[in-house]
Amino acid sequence: MRIPTLVAAVLVALCSTPPDATAGENPAGIPQPPPGEGWTREEARKEERVPTLTVIAATVVQLSVRSNGRFIVTLDNGTVWSQSQNKSDVRVAVGDNITLKKASLGSYLLVTRDGVSTRVKRDR
Repeated sequence: MRIPTLVAAVLVALCSTPPDATAGENPAGIPQPPPGEGWTREEARKEERVPTLTVIAATVVQLSVRSNGRFIVTLDNGTVWSQSQNKSDVRVAVGDNITLKKASLGSYLLVTRDGVSTRVKRDR
């Protein structure tokens, strides 16, 4: 059997209606939305967006340092953040007011009271 013939046979098999297909499904067996509730761009715009972190001001309540020199901070709101960037000039202490900012590509920046920033990731 030649490759184009094999591909055509597979496409026919995938696109054919299965014998147990129900009225709410398309021929490929993928469920469709109920009438009036389409999955369109207009429907997506109506959906509520999940709020994202832009800037959070918090106070450090607990601090620990790993063997590699990176720190882990627990904030007054209960979240735990660990340093993911080697920067020795970042100084954080218990009681410091810090700011967390959303950075590029899903990362976060912790900015100290002195204005020095380092990349962090949320642990809890």
